[in-house]
Amino acid sequence: MIAVHVAGVTGAMVMAESMLSGRDENGTGHDVAKWVEARAFAWAQGEECGLSPLEWSIHSQNSVGVGNMTQALRNADRLWAMRSASNRDRLGERK
Repeated sequence: MIAVHVAGVTGAMVMAESMLSGRDENGTGHDVAKWVEARAFAWAQGEECGLSPLEWSIHSQNSVGVGNMTQALRNADRLWAMRSASNRDRLGERK
């Protein structure tokens, strides 16, 4: 499960870890983490379909899944930070 915390509101993006196949009709937590990563990349590029920074946490007993989801979401964190730093640099140049 990936819990997404936005502006003090906690919502669950996906609770998807099927006991048998690792997938359900909504996909897996890793699928969601990869989607977040892709949307963070779009945001970093200034695309309208991008997802602005958010806080995240992972709750799972699947240690491999936790590692995969963590990697994707840390990549998203780096993308968000890159755009934020770029924006700060641009604002600093204008002064």
